[in-house]
Amino acid sequence: MAYGGSVGRFETGGFQGRRAMLLFTTGSTEDMFGSGARDGEMDVILFHIQHGMFYFVGYNVLAPVVSFSPVRKTPEERAQQLVQVREAFSSLDTRPVLSWNTGATAND
Repeated sequence: MAYGGSVGRFETGGFQGRRAMLLFTTGSTEDMFGSGARDGEMDVILFHIQHGMFYFVGYNVLAPVVSFSPVRKTPEERAQQLVQVREAFSSLDTRPVLSWNTGATAND
């Protein structure tokens, strides 16, 4: 069981001690994300997955790897995006862990 009952949620969730990380591409360029931008703020977009799904069941959530609009990149730029992916996976032990200050306790 991942959560609920005797398992708990958040810090006491069934997957505590395990890590989760999002790795994905976008169709939009990086400048299309942000405060007031057309596609919105990436942290807000990802909050429900990273906090509401991963953290909710106890995962330590690692900083995501986002490759913005690879279809619009040159072959060299896409190769650099792949380097970033490899670096992220080769340094999982030191990758930043996300945290949220929700003002709630694990039992709320």
